[in-house]
Amino acid sequence: MNITIWLYDHTLLDSQAYIKRMTELPHSIRNEVGRYRSPSDKAERIAGKLLLQKAILATGRSPDLLNAWQRDLYNKPFIKDWHSFNISHSHRYVSLAFGGSSPLGIDLQHMEPLADLQSLITNFTLQEQDYISAADTPIAFFHVWSRKEAVLKAIGRGIVGGLKEFSCLDDVIDFEGKRWAVEGIPAPPNYIGHLARAAEDLHTEISVEEIRTPL
Repeated sequence: MNITIWLYDHTLLDSQAYIKRMTELPHSIRNEVGRYRSPSDKAERIAGKLLLQKAILATGRSPDLLNAWQRDLYNKPFIKDWHSFNISHSHRYVSLAFGGSSPLGIDLQHMEPLADLQSLITNFTLQEQDYISAADTPIAFFHVWSRKEAVLKAIGRGIVGGLKEFSCLDDVIDFEGKRWAVEGIPAPPNYIGHLARAAEDLHTEISVEEIRTPL
């Protein structure tokens, strides 16, 4: 199956409109969303789950399949007996990648002004630090950050403690005996995004679409 990427501007509806729709989501997901205090943070997470529900419907399955939402030992979400998927939130946008059975990782970054770039890049490998310093532009930082986070999400690791484990500058990355491919995806203005997947799935086609109607 091909990999589909959807981009959605969650500000198409206001925060309260999403919060009112929490009752449509399974109890376990409502509990997760309820941990966020900010209405805007809650709205982002609800929008992501509603986008996932839309994807389930698009693949011919019942929206009730969302009740099978679980997390693995590394806290990565999955739905038993459905496709691999991954969700990213950044500023106004939610992004969702889904399709196939191999792990996916997607990351979308809003390129905001950076107060202390030199301090931030110390989180990366020396090779990545040199790349960002040589580029002398904040875009290089977001390029590396988005690539690195996409790969870590595909692997199932969090960014804490994982940013220095490997360099993400190559298009194919070897890590712990597995090869991961990472590539840029079309993104809205002032955003940068990447998708990571198992290298053996590079032949799989990718489609990217922005969902322009409210969920």
